[in-house]
Amino acid sequence: MLNWEVHIIDVDSAFLNSDMAPDQTVYLSQPPGYIAKGKEDYVWKLNKALYGLKQSGHLWYQKLRGILEVIGFQACKSDPCIFIHSSTSATAIISSHVDDLGLYCSSTAETKLVKSQIREHISIKDLGDTWLMLGIETNCDHQACTIALSHHSYINKIVAQYGQSNAKDVYSPMEMGTRLTKAHCPSTPEEIAEMCCKPYQAAVGSLNRAAVMTRPDIAKAVQTIAQFSSNPGKHHWDAVIHIICYLKTTRNWVLTLGGKSATVDPLGYCDADHANSPDHGRSISGYAIVLGSGCFS
Repeated sequence: MLNWEVHIIDVDSAFLNSDMAPDQTVYLSQPPGYIAKGKEDYVWKLNKALYGLKQSGHLWYQKLRGILEVIGFQACKSDPCIFIHSSTSATAIISSHVDDLGLYCSSTAETKLVKSQIREHISIKDLGDTWLMLGIETNCDHQACTIALSHHSYINKIVAQYGQSNAKDVYSPMEMGTRLTKAHCPSTPEEIAEMCCKPYQAAVGSLNRAAVMTRPDIAKAVQTIAQFSSNPGKHHWDAVIHIICYLKTTRNWVLTLGGKSATVDPLGYCDADHANSPDHGRSISGYAIVLGSGCFS
């Protein structure tokens, strides 16, 4: 809505920028091809965090946070992976996901300045105007002051993975009147054996990724099928395939945020199903928070 610059930065070998903490001593065997002659029984003491260590992610976050604080950023209290720098002349926000940094600045000059400041501390690749971030295709329309988010390629991957490339089109996340309950869970050895080969949990996880990022229209359907992940039955699996077919039909849909004439006041909707599920005696509530032209939560 403010028509800011949106860029992406990739940090080179992010974890290797992190120093091991003084109270964390790690030794490792000499790797093949680098064994010192006459010292074959020696081990190496690790000074830098390596990929695969349990603490590497945490050490890298500490390193990144330290760098960004030096150049004037502060971590957001509600989400410590968001960093904000604001002055009288410009504002910059950085979103961090391991080595992928999203950079959102109120001016081109501020964008260049932040990149140069980060380069003074670590090696980065400047990927410029972002079109792909964490698997999400993005399209900024600076004239309309909007950004469109899409999972087109990701959905194609899911559709192919679960063998639905040639499935017929469906136009709703769940069929009208569908009521999934524990009564549909397998109860006989034959039913259990039939479901053992179905990658139910993996499919639910794949759908949930799309639901929380770019496809809020499937959120309720995914929440429903997720309740039966521990013991899914054929009816539950059919519902999963139905959602995948729905995504196939609507894979070109995008989530558009912003807008020139959009109001900056958030609008919220909330509802409950009034204990509609026979499996438990409590209501399931849902909400949608809209800012500008799109739903963001």
